[in-house]
Amino acid sequence: MFILGFFWKKTTSTATLFATTGSFLLSVLLKLLPNFANLSFLAPFGFAVPNAAGIYEIPFLDRMGFVFLICVAMMMLISLVETSRGVKTNGLEVDQSMFKTTRGVAIGAITIMVLLTVLYTVYW
Repeated sequence: MFILGFFWKKTTSTATLFATTGSFLLSVLLKLLPNFANLSFLAPFGFAVPNAAGIYEIPFLDRMGFVFLICVAMMMLISLVETSRGVKTNGLEVDQSMFKTTRGVAIGAITIMVLLTVLYTVYW
């Protein structure tokens, strides 16, 4: 959602809403899928491993990769369909001034890094 929202100006709000809700639902679906389907056909490709009960499951990082790719593809499809119908996008205009920080932010960041270094040195 964030990658396309920031870097692809054709992303629509409907596509973003799909990614927000759809990613959670798709992740839950893929987590529960081994209870209803045999995923052993994914094992030769390395996308499924048997658990202690012998049921093939999709590992977490693979599952998140599938969710990411499916959401990106669906966001692109939804956005392209909507923009072809004339829906206006509210793209975020990114310029250099958005990434400039004040002196207070720099001092705060340096202070936190020094404190963390001290804490790790003392307690590690």
